[in-house]
Amino acid sequence: MQDDVLPQERRSFDMSSARFALATGITLLDGIALGVILPLLPFLVLHFGARPLVVTQLVAVYGIAAFMANPVMGRLSDRLGRGPLVVISLLGTLVSYIGILASWSLVGVFAFRIVGGLFAGRASVLRAMVTDTMPSQVQISRIGTLSAAGAIGAALGPMLGAFAAFSRPAQIAQYEFILYVGIALTIVALAAFLLVMIFAKAPAQPAAVAPLGGGGTPAISGMQLFRLLWLPFALIAVVAYGYGVIFSVTALLVRLRFDWGIGQTGLLVGSLAASVALVRIFLLQRLTKRFGLDRTLAVSLAVGAGSLLAVGLCTNSALFVAAFILCGCSLGLASLIPTAMVSIKAPLPARGYALGISNGINAIVMAISASINGFWFDFISPSSPHMAGALILAIGLSLLAERAFRARLASAQ
Repeated sequence: MQDDVLPQERRSFDMSSARFALATGITLLDGIALGVILPLLPFLVLHFGARPLVVTQLVAVYGIAAFMANPVMGRLSDRLGRGPLVVISLLGTLVSYIGILASWSLVGVFAFRIVGGLFAGRASVLRAMVTDTMPSQVQISRIGTLSAAGAIGAALGPMLGAFAAFSRPAQIAQYEFILYVGIALTIVALAAFLLVMIFAKAPAQPAAVAPLGGGGTPAISGMQLFRLLWLPFALIAVVAYGYGVIFSVTALLVRLRFDWGIGQTGLLVGSLAASVALVRIFLLQRLTKRFGLDRTLAVSLAVGAGSLLAVGLCTNSALFVAAFILCGCSLGLASLIPTAMVSIKAPLPARGYALGISNGINAIVMAISASINGFWFDFISPSSPHMAGALILAIGLSLLAERAFRARLASAQ
C-alpha cells in the first residue's frame, strides 16, 4: 500500500514542478518581449507628433483595459483551468504587437495597446497555476521566482531593444525592427506553451479549479474577497502608484533633463530590471523569512519613498541612475509582498480570481497614476509626479503602522 502512495505523491510533485518550470520559462520570454516593446512606445507616440501628456495616456488606457479584463480572466481560470487562459492571453498580446506594426499610426498604437491590456491577465493565471495547493512559504518562493524571471526578461528586453536601435541608423527602421523582435519572442513563448500542453502529459486539475462547465465549489463574490483582503489590495494600489510614476514619465524626464534617446533609456530600464531580478531572487525569501512580511514591506516602502523623491530632484546623471535603480528595487520588492499576502489568504477555489483582482487593481492605479503624472509633468513641473508618488508611498507606510499598532493593543489585552 505504501509503495502505491509514494509514486503517486512523487508524480504529483513532478507535475507541480513541471508546471512551475513551464510558467517560469513563459514568464521569462514574455518579460523579454515586453521589455523590448515598452521603451519604444513613448518615442513612437512622440514620433507621431503627440505631446508628452498623450504619451502618459498610453499607459492609462492600457491599465484601464487590464483592470477590466484581469479579474474576468482570473475567474475563468478558476473554472476552466489555467492553461487555456494563458494561451488566449498570449494570442491577444501577439495580435496587439502585430496591430501596432501594421497600423503605424497614433490611433493604431492606442487601439492595439487597449487590445494588449484586455489580454494582459496571464501573470495572475501563471501565479495561480504554480501556487495551487502549495504551503505559504512555497507560495512566497514561487511568486518571487516568477517575478524574478519576469524581471530578468525585462532586463534583457530593453538591452536587446537598445542593441537593435543602435544597429539601425534610421529612426523608423529602429522602431520597426524592435516591434519585429517583440513579435518573434511572443510567438516563441506561445509555441513553447502549446507544445508542452499538446505533447506532454497534462497536469491534473488543481483543487481550486472546478470541472469544465462549472459545478465545483461555491462561487466567492468579489465583495467577500475585498472584505477579507482589503489591506493587501490597498498596499498593491500604493506600490502601483509609485511604479506608475517610474514607468510613465521616466522616458520624458531623461529626454528633457539629459537629452537621452531610446538606446540610453533602454539601457537604463534594462539595468533597473536586472537589479530588481537580483533583489527578488536573493533577498525576497530571506528577508520575509527573517523579518516577516510586514516589516520587510515597511522598509521597502520607506526606501522607495525617499529614492523616488531623489529621482525627481537629481540633476546629476550618475546620482539619478543610482536613485532610480534603488527606487525600482525597493518597489520591486514591495510589490510582491502584498501579492503573496493575497495568494496565502485567498480561499483556494478563488485564488485565480483574487490574484486577477490584485492585477486589475495594479493596472488601474498605474493608469490613474500615469494620467495624473502626464498632466503634472506637462503643466506643473517635471519633478511634481515624483513628489506625489513619495507621499502616496508614505500613506502605505502609515497603513502598515496602524495595523501594527492595533496588533500590539490586541496582544496587550
